[in-house]
Amino acid sequence: MRFFKHGDSLAIVLPEPLRKNSGVQENDEYEFFEVEHGAFVLIGKAKLADQAKRSVFASMCVKTVSPPSAAPVEQKQTPIPSKPAVKPVTPFELIERKGFFIVENEADAKNLSKALEQEIKAGLVRGVRGFDKKFYVVSTLFLKAMSQKFGAALSGKEPLTPAQLAQAASCDENACNAVLQVLKEDGDVLEKKRGYFVAVK
Repeated sequence: MRFFKHGDSLAIVLPEPLRKNSGVQENDEYEFFEVEHGAFVLIGKAKLADQAKRSVFASMCVKTVSPPSAAPVEQKQTPIPSKPAVKPVTPFELIERKGFFIVENEADAKNLSKALEQEIKAGLVRGVRGFDKKFYVVSTLFLKAMSQKFGAALSGKEPLTPAQLAQAASCDENACNAVLQVLKEDGDVLEKKRGYFVAVK
């Protein structure tokens, strides 16, 4: 594709095969965003409104956007093969990949809980609310792996902060904190004072 002069503006030709594949129709309304210099996103207003309703997934999911469109112009003669759409990542798939997720507010936590209802019932995902009012969600497999990794570090006499534990276990501090919150809920670790944890013996 290339930009060309269209009145006082620049436009982009949308080849007919690509238009048919994406379902773009004449007079469809789209929003145009510049994500960074030289990189743009074009998204339908209806899709944008739907994404806004599910804002909890905005940071979790890969968004599928339609190819750029322009005012009706004469089509290029040579058709360009369309690219297959990128399938959005579900909340559970993201948690499986990352191992954990931290939700900042109750409204988003409720939406996420509803989206993960089947996985929670199946015991694949665990979630708790911390004293900091954040919600910590971890996959069961990640919880087990991290618990084993903590091992000797948490069994010492001195309680550790998530940052100290992350350094000792060579892992992400946020991941440590999420796992600690669930282990505390299960009674496997004790928060001796705020932010300091030790294994229950």
